[in-house]
Amino acid sequence: MTNAELVQLRIRVIALENLMIAVLAEGSDRQLEVAREMADYISPRPGFTQHPLTIQAADHMTDLVDRAVHFRTVPAQ
Repeated sequence: MTNAELVQLRIRVIALENLMIAVLAEGSDRQLEVAREMADYISPRPGFTQHPLTIQAADHMTDLVDRAVHFRTVPAQ
């Protein structure tokens, strides 16, 4: 990939992350719980190889949910 393509990909990922935060912020408690469960699901299980990218992805998913929760508790102005 060219540098320009990588930059465009990064821009798209940032946009998608922020859209997911917005959607999760308006979601139900159960939807947030399911998102956390999915992060747990992709985390390596005991006895299996710990792959750094999978661990980072699961941590990032949890972080997105936590950020969404922050926006749920911010009072409207």
